Amino acid sequence: MIPPEVIAKETEEGYYDRSAVITCHIQTLVPFNVTWKKNGKYIAGPYRYPQSAEIRHVIERPTSREEGIYTCLASNIAGSSFANVFLDIKGKIQDISTLKIYNIFQNINNIIF
Repeated sequence: MIPPEVIAKETEEGYYDRSAVITCHIQTLVPFNVTWKKNGKYIAGPYRYPQSAEIRHVIERPTSREEGIYTCLASNIAGSSFANVFLDIKGKIQDISTLKIYNIFQNINNIIF
């Protein structure tokens, strides 16, 4: 028997005030627990799963305070392993439809004047 294998991206991007998702893939054939940490402090879990799974941690409406290193820690009867993911929060994202309308009006103004 071997500890679970934890696979995750090194960096996940999130956007200010939009849900951010951190994902880790756990591979094991036996039941396991998952715990989430942020910058070394426990923030969620433990959650129990029967075997291999894709685990998602969702951060609602993140700001720059949620930026940091998140750890996905999985353990089973054989031991534990983890993966660290840096959550990079980008500035506010503008609604594309609003941007398109703005650009159309800018073009019309340039033509008229």
